[in-house]
Amino acid sequence: MILGNCKIITIQTGRLAQNCYVIRHIPSGNLLLIDPGADAHLILDAIKREGSRLRHILLTHAHYDHVGALKEISEKFELHFFLHEKDIKLLNRAPTYALAFEKKILKISRNYQFYKDYLSSTVGRVHVINLPGHTPGGVCLHLKGFAFTGDLLLNDSFGHITDLPGFDALELDKSITKMFSLLPANTILFPGHGKPWTVDMAKNCWINQRKKLLTQSEKILYE
Repeated sequence: MILGNCKIITIQTGRLAQNCYVIRHIPSGNLLLIDPGADAHLILDAIKREGSRLRHILLTHAHYDHVGALKEISEKFELHFFLHEKDIKLLNRAPTYALAFEKKILKISRNYQFYKDYLSSTVGRVHVINLPGHTPGGVCLHLKGFAFTGDLLLNDSFGHITDLPGFDALELDKSITKMFSLLPANTILFPGHGKPWTVDMAKNCWINQRKKLLTQSEKILYE
């Protein structure tokens, strides 16, 4: 997909069909990588096809299915990666969850830096918005006209599994409301799983998802 000066390549990885994104800044050829979840060979092939000029690696959150290829790719390109400081515990526990959920061995890179409010990248200025709920350090990565939202809200599916580590239904409710207030209605959202959509489409879906989420959370609270 071409949006403005950027080409966005989506790579589905792993058993959970997690979306990894390669963003190519067309004028410069520089690349930005978001959420390298698994299947490093697929991601590396995409990076090679787009010119191999990888400059930044960013995470929307640190669940194990979003970081599985992180160590191999960050070491290959000798790059640190960015995450929110409130997700560092989840990053450290990712190997444990990978083993528990998928009986999968996962190694984690320690070459990280924490986000500030903005990141000046070679692809463009990235506005980093902390939106907790799915995880404490979940972020929305907003560039001009589009944003990467991780698993905050998924397209036409109730994607917020309440037993995942770091989940908080009330925080999630606040964060989704905040995201809608900050992003223009025609902003294209690229989620952690599933197809892209616009803020307007997400608002319509959230009306129904919100009722299910809060009802389910109340049941868990009082059980």
